[in-house]
Amino acid sequence: MSEAFDPLSVAQDLSEIDVSDPMIFKHDAFRPIFARLRQEAPVHYCKESPFGPYWSITRFHDIMAVDKNHHDFSSQGGVSIGNRSADFEAPNFISMDPPKHDLQRKAVTGVVAPMNLAKLEPVIRERAGWILDDLPTASPLIGLTRCRLSSRLRCSPQYLIFHSRSVTSSQLGRILRHPVWQPVARCQMRTGARA
Repeated sequence: MSEAFDPLSVAQDLSEIDVSDPMIFKHDAFRPIFARLRQEAPVHYCKESPFGPYWSITRFHDIMAVDKNHHDFSSQGGVSIGNRSADFEAPNFISMDPPKHDLQRKAVTGVVAPMNLAKLEPVIRERAGWILDDLPTASPLIGLTRCRLSSRLRCSPQYLIFHSRSVTSSQLGRILRHPVWQPVARCQMRTGARA
């Protein structure tokens, strides 16, 4: 990006648009930028960004076509821009391709069905409140990395799945000590959270 680049300008040259720039979200300026991309460049190539070059797909039907085409497009390696260190990676089914993705998704489909989520809404709201209450007020983005491990873990999707299956706290402790869950625990600790 050049120094003259204004992430808030919808009128900028298409080749200058970088939707990975957090400032367009901080200033709530992403809507007109994405609207322009959907209109003029629904498959957009960003040549220069802090994360290197990348493609962005901005129309719903195009996104769905890419998401369903596992032969030409893969989620393996992640679905976000940028690279994480190897010890920060945690296995998750959004970053898997079929058939492994399908097996993992099938295991949680019932839990995240609309009717079950409605039942979990009070728990989800409570856990979200714990996260927000744990943030320092002066710097909320930095605070996200400082949430206590116990608070973050109790708010994780995995915990909600355990909660929906009536897993007790002592059972949860044993489960999280199992080797298959160690990447999740390491990922939680890597945030700099305190136990």
